[in-house]
Amino acid sequence: MKRRTSIAVCALLGLMVATLAQGATLRYHGSGNYNDVFAVTGVTGWDTGGGPGGLPGSADLIRVNWGNNTATLTNVAPTVNQFQLGVDESGQLVVESGGKLTVVGTGSCKVGNNPSSAVTGQLIIKTNGVVNVSAVLHVGGGATGILTIDGGTLNQSNHLWVGSAAIGNGTVIVTNGGTLNIDRKSVV
Repeated sequence: MKRRTSIAVCALLGLMVATLAQGATLRYHGSGNYNDVFAVTGVTGWDTGGGPGGLPGSADLIRVNWGNNTATLTNVAPTVNQFQLGVDESGQLVVESGGKLTVVGTGSCKVGNNPSSAVTGQLIIKTNGVVNVSAVLHVGGGATGILTIDGGTLNQSNHLWVGSAAIGNGTVIVTNGGTLNIDRKSVV
């Protein structure tokens, strides 16, 4: 009897851990500080589509795509699993000085991710801002994607695809001393 109970408990725990590992899809509602959490009475922050979502974590997919909104990161954010900017609607993520975003998942990250040329996704990395991506990064993966490294740093340890779909239009701008590191090779 004890053995069956142990097996059932282990199976239940395994299911709970697998569910937690899948994470959530969090969408940034409105424009504002990356660290804002959507509140029932608020108009900005992370939202699960049905209400407050909390800050994104290492198992979560984040989307900035709410009516051409802008999420601005000014500090070190918790790691995320994946990001998509400009999915159903246009949106941009701005990583300011002191801002740092690290992506740890294996799913592709996309700047401009919708089968429509009317949607634009933007990632702007300003001076002393840092973005670290370990998965494939698509700029213009099915929509218009603009990656601007304006004095900041993008560390990309996998493939970088620009204009990677039939209607994808990708642009990469490196300016003001910005650095694009791809698999230990630096482009300045």
